[in-house]
Amino acid sequence: MMANLPEPETSVSEPDTAAVRRQAGVCLHIASLPGPYGIGEIGAEARSFVDTLSAMQLGVWQFLPTGPTAYGDSPYQPLSTFAGNENLISIGDLLAMGLLTEDEAGELKTLPDHYVDYGQLIPIKKQLLNVAAQRFSAGTDFELRASYADFLAQNDKAWLHDYAIFRILKTRHGERPWPEWQPEYVHRDPAALAELEDREATEIESIKVTQFLFHHQWRMFRSYANGKGISLFGDMPIYIALDSSDAWANREILSVDEDGNIVRIDHFRGFEAYWAVAADSETARVGSWVPGPGDGLFEAIKASLGSLPIVAEDLGVITQEVEDLRDRYELPGMRVLQFDVTDEEFELAGVGENSVCYTGTHDNDTTIGWFHGSPDDIRTEEEIRRAQEAVLAMTGGSAETIHTDLIKAAFSTAARLAIAPMQDYLGLGSEARINTPGTCGGNWRWRLTDSQLTPELCDNIANMVRASGRGPAL
Repeated sequence: MMANLPEPETSVSEPDTAAVRRQAGVCLHIASLPGPYGIGEIGAEARSFVDTLSAMQLGVWQFLPTGPTAYGDSPYQPLSTFAGNENLISIGDLLAMGLLTEDEAGELKTLPDHYVDYGQLIPIKKQLLNVAAQRFSAGTDFELRASYADFLAQNDKAWLHDYAIFRILKTRHGERPWPEWQPEYVHRDPAALAELEDREATEIESIKVTQFLFHHQWRMFRSYANGKGISLFGDMPIYIALDSSDAWANREILSVDEDGNIVRIDHFRGFEAYWAVAADSETARVGSWVPGPGDGLFEAIKASLGSLPIVAEDLGVITQEVEDLRDRYELPGMRVLQFDVTDEEFELAGVGENSVCYTGTHDNDTTIGWFHGSPDDIRTEEEIRRAQEAVLAMTGGSAETIHTDLIKAAFSTAARLAIAPMQDYLGLGSEARINTPGTCGGNWRWRLTDSQLTPELCDNIANMVRASGRGPAL
């Protein structure tokens, strides 16, 4: 994973790195937002949460990747590097645009509000988005039609048309990965694709309009956050997924053969060197270290975009060469207190300024769940006990207040940015964990509810932020 804070081509406000202003933030998946339509969305619910962050004095909102998901609903295996997740499109905004009616959207209101039921949500929302796209195509709003034309001019040839074809073919093949499709589609036979384009022209247009609607809503959301002084902290996998339109349409620039076998790079250290494993290998044990793109990639990014508002996920076993690459481009690294606290040599005072300090990440249990252990915990009872002793000694807190104690510890560091998951601010247990690595079901489902965002909670968080000196600049 490589995080991006914020997107360099946008006008979203960035942390004041010149003054090294220390900030505080929250990590919350957009799908986890409250709302009446079965999943968090990028419309009114996202704008309302921006207002809540302002009240909490939190200046940064980190969210998970926003690309379209497939098997397992993981945002880290998107079907496209460029497309938006259509399930995050705001139904409320479509109602306001006259593209849907309240009655049509009513079925979504029957879905659970405290978790995402993807199995029920996806077919309902897909049908609604098709209706909205058809009405958009038949509409006469000149300004929107002009914006759509601009969107096509900028994106259709680059990725959008291939993405639309990919999604249609994936559905036709029972959502299986593209290397398992019929050979003519695996190998992008021109005649077969031309025949498909003619036959599925309406569906292709619908997918393109849906992507425009995501793009349109995203720009409004981003502008709103910018106006409120909230930095949007994106997240993206370091490498594209094999089962993606990007891999299907661009295999000539990838380490992938004509049948779809691919080499995967994981985490920031892959930019310096990555462990390459042959596609037919039974395990990942047999492989070799291959040099990554290194300085060339970051020099190209810097030349194109200027400063690099990027945070590197430098967790795990990191070599000196990786640290040198990170430091040459002054990229902040990550410190995760749930990991660090059991290191006998770790001290809060040793957390560097050029870093982002977390209580835990989307791959961790909540702090409450981590502290007490859970049925799914892979640690031994002795390891859990040692972690409890270490974190209590470090924070000087108690078992009852450990979630706020660890947040305060993160806030106390010199790190330029300190972040806690929303579940930690709320003091929730393992029932609110959003992802358990290595498992395929039950992840990415937890949702926040409006009733949890109380004035008392906002005041308590704001007081912690102010006490740590991480509040917004005056």
